[in-house]
Amino acid sequence: MKLGVTGDIHSPLYFNLFSESLKKISCPDIMLLCGDIVKSNMHWEYKKVVDEIKNKGVNYIYSCFGNTEYDNSRGLYKKIDGVLFVDDELVNVEIENKRICLIGTRGALNKPTAWQMKNRKGIKRDYGDRIKKIEHLFEKASKTKYDYKILFMHYSPTYKTLKGEDEGRYDEMGCPDFEGVIKKFMPDVVFHAHSHYGTKYAEVYGTPVYNVSLPLNKEIKIIDLE
Repeated sequence: MKLGVTGDIHSPLYFNLFSESLKKISCPDIMLLCGDIVKSNMHWEYKKVVDEIKNKGVNYIYSCFGNTEYDNSRGLYKKIDGVLFVDDELVNVEIENKRICLIGTRGALNKPTAWQMKNRKGIKRDYGDRIKKIEHLFEKASKTKYDYKILFMHYSPTYKTLKGEDEGRYDEMGCPDFEGVIKKFMPDVVFHAHSHYGTKYAEVYGTPVYNVSLPLNKEIKIIDLE
């Protein structure tokens, strides 16, 4: 069972890098997109990315929202054929007699950005509520037998994979409160993007956490779950 995972394509900015990387890999069973797939809410670019993946032969494409996919355009993104947005939700996937729990979210920031504080009333409360919602989804998942449980998100769930970024910006790039969720429910793997200059890999209470940002990795991350 192979996963292809990436984020921060910011198409058209890194579309060519993404396309060339896609050509070099064997077709994954599942493609996960960890947000910021387009630049500045250029939603028409999203279809271009999805079509490229579909042309590769990938049948299962899932995405969470990033900060460059604006809330007021969510309806437009969700209409794109071939990709399912997992937005603070749990999705059951069955492939090759394997049952997979996918939990997707934009994630949260420990400290909202100045723009968010000015333009998004109640954003701090919303982030706290989102963490609780993801915890609730894992509690729900714990009642079902899965072969794999995967959390994929945009913002970082730990500061460990932000090393390389300006430390003064850590609070505005992720939220370490998610480490408690990881510790409690022990997903098999966690993926995030958003950090272009951070660290590619870290472990949180034994759980592997991958920063799959395309500008950082220069390629699509391939993970074999077997």
